[in-house]
Amino acid sequence: MKLLANKPIFILITSALFGVPIAAVVFFVLGFYQPNVVTDETVNIDTSHLNPQLLAIQPNQWIKLTSPWSLPWTRQAHAGSAFNAQQGSLLLFGSDTHNTNWDNSVHEFDPAREKWTTHQITSDHESYRVDANNRAIAGKNDIAPWAMHTFDNIVYDPKNNTLFIVASPEHNPKNKEFENIIHPMWIYNLNTHQWKIFENNGKPYPNLFAGATEYDPDRDTIVAYKSGIWELGPERKEWINATEENHHNMHYNMEYDKNNKIFVVFGNSESDAFLWSYKPGFIAGEKGTWTQHQPSGELPPQDQHFPAAYDEENNVFLLLPRNLKINTTSNPLTNGVSNTYIYNFTQNQYTKLPHTELEIHVMNYMMEYDTRHNVFLLVTEDESVRPAVFAFKLILENPDS
Repeated sequence: MKLLANKPIFILITSALFGVPIAAVVFFVLGFYQPNVVTDETVNIDTSHLNPQLLAIQPNQWIKLTSPWSLPWTRQAHAGSAFNAQQGSLLLFGSDTHNTNWDNSVHEFDPAREKWTTHQITSDHESYRVDANNRAIAGKNDIAPWAMHTFDNIVYDPKNNTLFIVASPEHNPKNKEFENIIHPMWIYNLNTHQWKIFENNGKPYPNLFAGATEYDPDRDTIVAYKSGIWELGPERKEWINATEENHHNMHYNMEYDKNNKIFVVFGNSESDAFLWSYKPGFIAGEKGTWTQHQPSGELPPQDQHFPAAYDEENNVFLLLPRNLKINTTSNPLTNGVSNTYIYNFTQNQYTKLPHTELEIHVMNYMMEYDTRHNVFLLVTEDESVRPAVFAFKLILENPDS
């Protein structure tokens, strides 16, 4: 309600000038004041503006930024996130589907203003159809992808200022209505707010369902991991299978260590006490090297589909695996209390951060590093309540150089 701090003067002046009862003016003003109101069009973000409160948050603890009451959508556990480096905002896309949710909208959080916006109205599921090439499309006016599980399979492409979706709607119930359907990959233009199908040079799309995707800034390459490593080079023309070597099943995160120029994979649906890294080849499509690691330090509990992101300032990864031993149920798809860990690749060491417990709701692929405020942004809560955004500023006593 801080925006109402200067409203009383306005109310009194308005009432005095126009003879309107103060109560009526108050009702009018409050009726139009709605914090964090979602819109159907993205508000242009002032890229020069920063949030002073976010810059000054207490380090090494989770700080709740916002939990708006007015959003018409809820966080989807199977959805993913990406950080829009050009606008300095957090992007969400994805749906739980399973006949209960049809959200195929891009949701954007501006940390400078602590405000959510939605780029377009969710497509009516009755608009789901196939095009002339039997590719799945939705939308009545402009085409859009079907609602789908995205997991860690959405990535921001800074070269083109686009959101790249390499997931597929395999669990969407609409699949039963079509034969030999093709699920394309999608590109969302953040300048025009328009979707288009990624053609892949007319070649079949690799099946990356429940895999992970990350951007490699050193080679300007989008890298996907599922049943091998797939790479999309600077030309963004066609996926190339760099290697078929595979060490994970599903429900994992892949993050890029910019200092060591290496990918690290966290989590897995099949328990594994080891950690795996992938050193890419020199150019897109060239075979890289997988390496198994047995980290030292305070080892986190084994888990799957938990938040993970890379801190460019401290050159470490931040992780939030759930401690399922203190759950009220043995179901691995339930909520759990998470502790915050960091992983230093150079030292191959985990560290558990004290007093950083946070309840993570079911699966969560929604943590990104905000490179402008130098904080981690995490979106959580389940479908029964509105999404909450938490921030975490990491300060290390002896940061890795």
